[in-house]
Amino acid sequence: MTDNNLFHVMEDGQRVVIFSMDPEGNRTVYSPGPRSVDDAWPRYSVVKPYLDVWFDLHVGEVVSSPFAEFQPGAADYPCGLASALTYDSLLALWAYATTTDILVSLSQIARAIGIRRGEARKQLEKAGVTLDGDGQDKYRSFKINDVRRAFGREVTDRIVLYSGQIADFLGASTSSVPNIVERLGIGIPGRTQVGVPWGTLRRVRRTGPRTFEVRDA
Repeated sequence: MTDNNLFHVMEDGQRVVIFSMDPEGNRTVYSPGPRSVDDAWPRYSVVKPYLDVWFDLHVGEVVSSPFAEFQPGAADYPCGLASALTYDSLLALWAYATTTDILVSLSQIARAIGIRRGEARKQLEKAGVTLDGDGQDKYRSFKINDVRRAFGREVTDRIVLYSGQIADFLGASTSSVPNIVERLGIGIPGRTQVGVPWGTLRRVRRTGPRTFEVRDA
């Protein structure tokens, strides 16, 4: 995941609030657009006192879920906090953490456009799309929303995403992705490696701690 994550707090199937959260667990309310926090997240004021106490008790500490322990400062610490909140029997809430943007490789972009990597790089540079970070991870180089602004949704919807990227978007573990993709029937047939087109994946939403659905476009 990237340095900052989106931490989604849910009550039943409704979103209570989204926080922007760093690897230390520090958080701010995420409210895209000009709306106030109250307008964006009307349910948040009710649960805020309970969440504040919960975070005060847990942030900065090693947190445990039924599956692992998570250290403050580690990239997966927000995921650990989300898991711990989900399995806290005192709160009727659940949570998951996602990236702020999916990062894709030059090869993935080139295949979606139907051109060679070199030509794809030239077109990206011409459109002002730059590498994310140092670009050392060949699978995580360009923000998919930047690619969409450069080439349009028709191109980005054809980008095939793999397990790690799917996990980042869904807020799930990489190991669980093959089962999720199989249950939803969204994988590309005939592939040995799990792959889902972005146009399909972006329609998937979480409906519970372990459940997902594919919504209409």
